[in-house]
Amino acid sequence: DRSVRALSGGQRQRVAIARALAVRPRVLLLDEPLAALDPQLRHELRARLVELIRASGVTTLFVTHDQAEALAVADRIAVMDAGRIAQFGTPQELWERPRNAFVARFLSAATIVTTQHIGGNRVQIAPGLAVSLPEPISVSPGAEVQLALRPGELRWGSAGSTATAAHVTYAGGVYHVMAATPDGTLLPCTAEAPVQIGAVGSVGVRPDARMTVVQP
Repeated sequence: DRSVRALSGGQRQRVAIARALAVRPRVLLLDEPLAALDPQLRHELRARLVELIRASGVTTLFVTHDQAEALAVADRIAVMDAGRIAQFGTPQELWERPRNAFVARFLSAATIVTTQHIGGNRVQIAPGLAVSLPEPISVSPGAEVQLALRPGELRWGSAGSTATAAHVTYAGGVYHVMAATPDGTLLPCTAEAPVQIGAVGSVGVRPDARMTVVQP
């Protein structure tokens, strides 16, 4: 009952989506439909939008630069790199088995580190820090392996490699620490208590970590 000019951004988005669905399209294209909304409204409208799309049964192509949004909304994800599809699959497939370093960085903000294969399915990330991977490694022992480290897979204060806190940020209930090992490797890890920049400690692997080998 109000003029379009009197509607908020979220209301205009809801009206636009309703109009698109009202004609019962065979395919619906949504080009960053939530980009201009504040975080709380974006989260609420995203959940409602998924309900509407699944209730309508319409095939939907949802374009977004928000990785969390893609993981939450999609049944299948196509990650684009320079106009080409770098990888296509379910959210779980792309998260757990990224095809290359670009997909790992883009989708999960992973840090790519060069490790050494030390036999079996084990690699050495840094001095004193070795890890067993969930899948076999195709290269021979001694060869270099590119490993994707996702946020939260390494923990500050756990037994492992000695490191120095080079950068620390607070992320609401957890601290993100970029730790430098003696050989110069930078490892992203988390801490539950404050960590001072320059503090010397240790970096270990969380028991439930699932690190992934990726192509450069």
